[in-house]
Amino acid sequence: LQQALCNDHRIRCSYNLHGTETGRLSSSDPNMQNIRRDKLIRNLFIAPEGKKLVQLDYSQAELRVLAYLSDDDWLTDVYVKGDDLHDRVALQMFGPDFDKEQRVMAKTINFGIAYGRGAQSLSDKFGLSNAEAQKLIDNWFLPMPKVKAYLSESKRKPFKNIPVTTVFGRQRSFIITSENRYHIQNEAMNMPIQSTASDCTLISLCTIHKWIQEQGLQDRVKIIITVHDSIVLEVDDDEALINKVVQSCIDIMENVPKKYLPGLRVPFVADAEVGYKWGELSKWTPVSDV
Repeated sequence: LQQALCNDHRIRCSYNLHGTETGRLSSSDPNMQNIRRDKLIRNLFIAPEGKKLVQLDYSQAELRVLAYLSDDDWLTDVYVKGDDLHDRVALQMFGPDFDKEQRVMAKTINFGIAYGRGAQSLSDKFGLSNAEAQKLIDNWFLPMPKVKAYLSESKRKPFKNIPVTTVFGRQRSFIITSENRYHIQNEAMNMPIQSTASDCTLISLCTIHKWIQEQGLQDRVKIIITVHDSIVLEVDDDEALINKVVQSCIDIMENVPKKYLPGLRVPFVADAEVGYKWGELSKWTPVSDV
């Protein structure tokens, strides 16, 4: 990062629209989407004097996309009701007396299922037998039959010579060999989910940029980085302005999926954090009477 530092003490990277297999935006020279979450590292990135950092982030974007693409009633219901997904899954899998470790297991499967996380991986992580780990995965799918059907069909597409296509028209075809069969299955399963979530973030990014220009705020609000499902702004340290920017940008991010995902039943939620250092951001709460 020191070697990439410009004379004004900023780092500028390149973003690549076609740099990943999944359709996600990638970053290079240097890779600013792979900065460790360690506070010691992230606190090297600070707002200039008179500014604050505002980080906008989709909540569980890929799982919400999975609910949308599969049209699964149970998973959709979790988000419609605004429930905690990890609690609901742990309750379903382990009963009302689930403990902290069981919630962690549920969370691990939630975030890993679309990446093809299998029994062996869970077995290694939690010290379970393969049979126990497989039972956990089977129990995870029990209330979500449409999720299981969707993911199973996605894995079969490459072997039927059917391209995988997203709502936004991104398409992938696959060359299958005896060595890459498992990898291809996971790619076909994950690509529509990750790509759709990424495109919602990119469209939000462009819409926020347009809003900044329309509001004449170019000198007071700047987009400085996007990392997967989040967008980071640099905003004048003015409470009223930050309040306006956060409320408007959250509204933009939550409305983009409504506009571009036909028949959407799943609400998309965006959160915001504010602070002077990237590693020490605090949850934003609306400010009244400013």
